[in-house]
Amino acid sequence: MKTGVIGGGALGLLWAGRLAGGGLDVTVITRTEAQAERLRNKGLVFTGLDGEESLVDVRAKAISADPAGDPFDVLLVTVKQRHLPGLIDRLSPMSHEQSALVFFQNGWGHDREIRRLGAKAHTFAAVTTEGALRTGPNRVHHTGSGQTWVGPFPHEGEGEPSWLDAWIERVSAIDPEVKIHREHDIRSRMWEKLVINCAINAPTAILEIPNGDLLHERHAPLLRAVVEEAVRVAEAIGVRLDANRMLEKVVNVCRNTSGNRSSMLQDLMRGEPTEIDWINGTVVRLGERMGMDTPVNRQLVDRIREKERHLKA
Repeated sequence: MKTGVIGGGALGLLWAGRLAGGGLDVTVITRTEAQAERLRNKGLVFTGLDGEESLVDVRAKAISADPAGDPFDVLLVTVKQRHLPGLIDRLSPMSHEQSALVFFQNGWGHDREIRRLGAKAHTFAAVTTEGALRTGPNRVHHTGSGQTWVGPFPHEGEGEPSWLDAWIERVSAIDPEVKIHREHDIRSRMWEKLVINCAINAPTAILEIPNGDLLHERHAPLLRAVVEEAVRVAEAIGVRLDANRMLEKVVNVCRNTSGNRSSMLQDLMRGEPTEIDWINGTVVRLGERMGMDTPVNRQLVDRIREKERHLKA
């Protein structure tokens, strides 16, 4: 069973390292030929939760390479949401009619891009709480154990490939720390992750602090306001969440990843655009559509965009 991992960032390298290290046939599909060549020649240096390094052999090729060859049975799409529009048309040559395409994007709104593949494509969304840090083009550090949920998205699962459960069972058997669950209500999981990202990513990126610093009591009113706005918008579009429970989840994530820098902060530190439009921007955009004001999330969006403008100056 051939697995392709599209994206050579932290999450892509994390999954590639874990799967290839467990004996699966894995190919990493990178944005640049330079990264692909390094992975082919040097291998993937994988640092586990215990701090131990291991060298994992992986196949690798650049996304621009000739897609000819055997298609993949499973494609894990781990690129950032802003890269999806330019990627979607490349996915069909990499897959066959029974392939499962699993999208790991953090935000909301990418259903429009996925629908371009057509209703016959077997597409899924994945929500994960795993933590990872890319420390080099062929190096990744697993920074936090978590769980992953996979469910049909945006179509509601008609004609799902029957062997997907077998693939999940095999992956789960590789390592007891790898926990993958089938989720039929993946939209709720995605919104839970979105609310958590709204509360953590933008504030840490604006303040330039690690996640754990948000636990200081002076940030409590901001966290609650962000969460309550996002939950109200979710409920307006039919996704029921509990604000108090979501706030507890935010606090737990901050506590469990206290030393981590959020992905949005890392983007700004690298001088790259953020995913603000698909995270807090989703709350603002859907709020407007539903006639709801979301001033706290709007302010966070404005401040992140200001930081992005300064990067370009």
